[in-house]
Amino acid sequence: MPDNTITVGQQHYHWSTQTYAWIGKVECIVTNVIDPKQQLFLSVANTQQELFRLNALIKWIAYAINQGWYNESRSYSIEIINGNVKIDLKNQSLQTEQLIVQQLALKYKKKVSLLSKSEMTHQLHLLNSKLPHKLPTLLQQLYVALGNGNFGPDYGFLSIYEEVSNQKITILDAYQELHQQKITDWDWTLPAHFVPFLYWGSNIYSVIDLSSPSGAVWVLDENLKRADNHWRHCFWQHCPSLLEWLQKWSAGDETGRQLWLEMYQLKGLL
Repeated sequence: MPDNTITVGQQHYHWSTQTYAWIGKVECIVTNVIDPKQQLFLSVANTQQELFRLNALIKWIAYAINQGWYNESRSYSIEIINGNVKIDLKNQSLQTEQLIVQQLALKYKKKVSLLSKSEMTHQLHLLNSKLPHKLPTLLQQLYVALGNGNFGPDYGFLSIYEEVSNQKITILDAYQELHQQKITDWDWTLPAHFVPFLYWGSNIYSVIDLSSPSGAVWVLDENLKRADNHWRHCFWQHCPSLLEWLQKWSAGDETGRQLWLEMYQLKGLL
């Protein structure tokens, strides 16, 4: 067997790694030699690559098998927090996320310089330190590949940071503005883990749930608030995952007209 093949039980697995330098991640792809459909994607911070040593890989494979990994693709995120190893099931791999981002960049002819990518990486780190949870890796990859919010449906994706050439409001400014408003009912308040990422105009936002493993996308339409209803009436789920939302955007045109129509069809307003 070659050096990049390991054995767990009676099964042989091929493994390789892919680096996602701009978001500080490395992903190990483990594939069953006999059954290529059985793939395991393990992502770690690029500063914690010791988690990919041979003995550790054997442990992660055994863990996945014990969790029912068989004849399928499965993704985990692994990190060391305060000396303890934490492993979380993910909805998709970094590789899958990169693919949809590359498709969008190609379709909408977006190209970001290495200098801008470096600045984006720095600014994403700063933003993540100020939000209740980090932005999902899919959203981070999107900004690195397409730019600082100068893209997307309608008024577009909010900026990560302020630029003289880009006057769009930043995610942090929009987040603070929304959560300082009285978006609250007697028994409900807009949760802190909901972060706006796209502005449709007229006080309408697409909002991502940072507490959701899939990054569920919701809609907040402040125009629907009236004296005889509740704020919850103005807030509803659009897509169960950011990946699905981006796939739908990719399937249409840059204006996102189909996304807009779908938002209000789900609400029963169209």
